[in-house]
Amino acid sequence: EEKLGENATNGLFDVVVVVDRSVFPTVSDEEVMENATNGLFDVVVVVDRSVFPTVSDEDVAETFTRVKARMEAQLGVTMRLQEIVEIPELGDDKGLFHEALSALAELPEGVILFAHGSNCLAELYGGYSTSVEPVGDYCNEFASPTRGQANIYIAVVDWDHRFSACGYDEEGNLVRSVSANGECRGMNDVPCVWNGEYSICSLDVSHPYAVPGEFRVATVIHEFLHPFGTNGGLDHYGTAVCVAMMDGEPLPESPEDYFYMCPPVLKTFAESYVGCP
Repeated sequence: EEKLGENATNGLFDVVVVVDRSVFPTVSDEEVMENATNGLFDVVVVVDRSVFPTVSDEDVAETFTRVKARMEAQLGVTMRLQEIVEIPELGDDKGLFHEALSALAELPEGVILFAHGSNCLAELYGGYSTSVEPVGDYCNEFASPTRGQANIYIAVVDWDHRFSACGYDEEGNLVRSVSANGECRGMNDVPCVWNGEYSICSLDVSHPYAVPGEFRVATVIHEFLHPFGTNGGLDHYGTAVCVAMMDGEPLPESPEDYFYMCPPVLKTFAESYVGCP
């Protein structure tokens, strides 16, 4: 006997909508699938295949599962993976990205864009945060203090960015067993070790981001947090602005637990759900 499929253990009340067209012939899919007020931070993942041709849907889903677990544990925000979209070659063409968004039946709260991004900024820094305001009556259930509810939040992330990489040349080839050219916090001749995914500085083998994939997970969350601060890069952990935001309280000792963002920014995100009409 054939099975219809497994009911995933995902903590969500999953729903399939069935429309009897003999009774409701004019109801469109867009009307059925409009951005629902569901209390979830819905996410679409977009992958630029020209940059990351070998990243599979399973890889993406595994990364999203880890992001979702961290968001729920540390912010109390529940995420839902709505869809994975592939773009053959994105580059700096924002039009292609907007076309991909317009083709969605349901607009999300956030987009994870695995790409090098505008001017290759994600390749340079690991990721950056931006947003887009869709046309029409879009409403984001999670309100930003600077962007309101009119924007989709976008985390542009370099899938292959290496935390504390060691032993690589400018083209990304592993050519040495010790650090050089600014690696390992500017210290030369520090031994490199393999972390299961790439060669990393031995000084950082015990850092949480040394775990394969963890830096990618943290970067996604870091970039989603930015719209919930009001000071741009000064909302990062440890800045003078961040210290002032703590109102006399000492900064926690583990910045990675806060994704290198100022703790009050996390609180703002955690309390940002307002729903939509």
